[in-house]
Amino acid sequence: MNRKWIYTAVTRATELKNVVFFNGASEELDEVTLNNYLTKKVENYEKQDLNHGRGITDDFVTPSWLKSQFGKVCSDCGDCFRFDIKNGRVESNLTADRVDNSECHHLNNIVPLCCSAINARVVGKGESFLILRYHYIV
Repeated sequence: MNRKWIYTAVTRATELKNVVFFNGASEELDEVTLNNYLTKKVENYEKQDLNHGRGITDDFVTPSWLKSQFGKVCSDCGDCFRFDIKNGRVESNLTADRVDNSECHHLNNIVPLCCSAINARVVGKGESFLILRYHYIV
C-alpha cells in the first residue's frame, strides 16, 4: 500500500468511517497456519480411528485432500466450504464424514461436510440412516 492508494481511498469515500486499511499477516503466514491446522485435523482422524480399532490404510485422508475441498459445496446442505484465520487461529466449517462408520477415514469412505452438528447427528442415527441419506444424494 502506498501514499497514492491511501489518498485515492480517502478522497473517493463517501463516508470516512467506511475507509479501512488492512495491515494483516502475509499470505505465506496464513498458508503455514492453514497447513498446520489441516495436518492436525488428519492426525486427529488417525487417533480417532486407531482408538476405535479401525486400521489406517494407504489411501487415508490427507491435508491436501482437505485443502482441495475449500470452495466446493457441502453435499448435505449446499453451503460452501470455507476457512478464516483470526489471530493466528483457523476457523473452518469443513469436516470429513465417514460413509461406513466401521471403516477408517480413507478417501473412498469419506464425503466432505460443512456442518459438524450434522456430522454428530448422523453418527447417532446409525448406519441405516446413512445409507438412505447417501442414496438420496446420488
